[in-house]
Amino acid sequence: MKYLKIFLFIFVFPFCVFVFIKTSSLFLSSNSTSHYIYTNEVEKRGSPVHSWMIGADHLPHMKVFFWVPKSSTTYIPYANQGVRTNVIGHGAINQWAVIQTGQVLGSYKLVFMLVPKTFVFTHGPNFYKLTHIYYR
Repeated sequence: MKYLKIFLFIFVFPFCVFVFIKTSSLFLSSNSTSHYIYTNEVEKRGSPVHSWMIGADHLPHMKVFFWVPKSSTTYIPYANQGVRTNVIGHGAINQWAVIQTGQVLGSYKLVFMLVPKTFVFTHGPNFYKLTHIYYR
């Protein structure tokens, strides 16, 4: 057990630090910022506000939930002004997927936006406060 701890400390920890340093420049090098959309609508967040799921690639993916009017058919994700959204080539936020859940409550239906993990890692635990959906 002692040798395992030494191995982990000598080889694995420095490797993780090296990978983090090398990839952090990829996180921060994106020059694509969100095109800010101003809406007068009051945003209705789902409960829970965000969650995760295992995708077809067997990796976890983050979801941010929104209640939108049942009559809406077009969803355009956007972020707060100046927030970098194209992290490691996932595309700008307006290219992220918005999926209907089929759940309806009164005159609203529940949709969620799939958020890249790298966006979550680079913007921290309050990442969901930076993402919004314009609908029509």
